[in-house]
Amino acid sequence: PYETELLDGRPRDVLPELVDDLEADWLATGVTGRGALSKLIVGSTSEALAHNPPCNLAISHPRGIEWDDEPTIGVGVDFTDSSQRATRLAAEFARNIDASLHVLHVVSPPTYEGYPLEGLADTDFEDMSALVDRMRSELDGFLDDLESDLEGVEIRRHVLSGYPTEEITHFAEDEELDGLFVGTAGRSAMADFVVGSVERGIVKHAPCSLFLTPPA
Repeated sequence: PYETELLDGRPRDVLPELVDDLEADWLATGVTGRGALSKLIVGSTSEALAHNPPCNLAISHPRGIEWDDEPTIGVGVDFTDSSQRATRLAAEFARNIDASLHVLHVVSPPTYEGYPLEGLADTDFEDMSALVDRMRSELDGFLDDLESDLEGVEIRRHVLSGYPTEEITHFAEDEELDGLFVGTAGRSAMADFVVGSVERGIVKHAPCSLFLTPPA
């Protein structure tokens, strides 16, 4: 069953209002297909909505999802509450479509200040391999805490090194993922401008459909 509505205004403004009015659980949109210069000038509705989703947000990629050919999905995690919600949702999705779930964490260079883990910034890691080993243990603990939510789902764990946006999008392309789940942080526009946004970078470059969970 469906209903149609004709709304007046900018999509990035009126769609969140519609979500509130309907108390919607999901909002689905597609990528625009505009050129890079056009996006730079007028912006992208999907990118604007992804910055602070009003509810669970699905951004459909033109290549779609291979529903009948052993679909694979991924979820990027940074061990925050936001990535916990994304992982739970990804597991539910994977269970419903009988898909395997790749859980990804990206270890950034030691100078990167994006880790939310207490005490990590004060730890002296001599090389990236020590940091990767530490993060493998953290990922195991993260998934152990979600054991009941992951029941019945084939989980594949990956700890990559590099910069999150690049590594996650490259992984999704190399593995031909059908969908990628990411939790959003809900930072302010100024904070996003200063420190950058992994979510926004993924929205721009993802080679598959995206599913974003809103901030708490």
